[in-house]
Amino acid sequence: MVIYSGVGKDEHAKEGVALAIHKKYTNSIEECQYTSSRILIVKLRTETQLLNIISIYAPEDNKPKQERESSYEQLQNITESLPQNKSIIILLDFNARIGNEVIPGVKQRFNENILNDNGELLMNLCSLCDLRINNTFFDLKPQYKSTFRNSRGQQSTTDYIVTNRHIHPAQIQEVRTLNSAIAGSDHSLHLGKIKMKLNLGRNREPRAHTEKINIESMWDTTIKELYQNRLKGKIDKNPIEENDDINNSWIEEQEIKRKYHRSSK
Repeated sequence: MVIYSGVGKDEHAKEGVALAIHKKYTNSIEECQYTSSRILIVKLRTETQLLNIISIYAPEDNKPKQERESSYEQLQNITESLPQNKSIIILLDFNARIGNEVIPGVKQRFNENILNDNGELLMNLCSLCDLRINNTFFDLKPQYKSTFRNSRGQQSTTDYIVTNRHIHPAQIQEVRTLNSAIAGSDHSLHLGKIKMKLNLGRNREPRAHTEKINIESMWDTTIKELYQNRLKGKIDKNPIEENDDINNSWIEEQEIKRKYHRSSK
């Protein structure tokens, strides 16, 4: 299941964000908030609480400073509006390069050494909202950390998996780039393994089972004739009286079927 937030179908798409949720977790979706063409929020039920997942595509570093700051302020307001005693995961294409300076509780040194304006905005946001940039806590080779490659072959890390303090560091098992995955983009697929038990929605009312009638087989002339002969035989054995209506006839037919199944066992 893909959940998307972006512009209308009749508009040229300059940006958009989406989340792909495995079908077995669709019953766990509590709410979707289509905040803008750059921000999407999906709330999933875990066994104990709500998990808030925020997907964001921040303006590029060459966009006007006011536009970039406004995007970060919006994300800060959203983060602060969510209960801090609930789990928050932010999946970010921040177009931010955050350097390798250690900020306790926010980021570690396992990152490239380049810092840009968007990187400073991101670090300020994480410091204010008690967020953890998990990419920087795993000592991996550069090819497993870079998430973006330009047309000249230059690589950098601009995509991040960020969590709040309610998700314990021990729950975050791995964050790395999957170089073997073909994403059809100049961004590489990013993998984050976070240990958490989700509610599969089994406590909800089960969906009614619908029996599928194989009407396609009627295209086969032999099967069609066999069905017609059997139906005619049943009608001949159980004729409908003139004073019977269709509902009573259907009930009588079902009762005959049950008697038949019981006697055949």
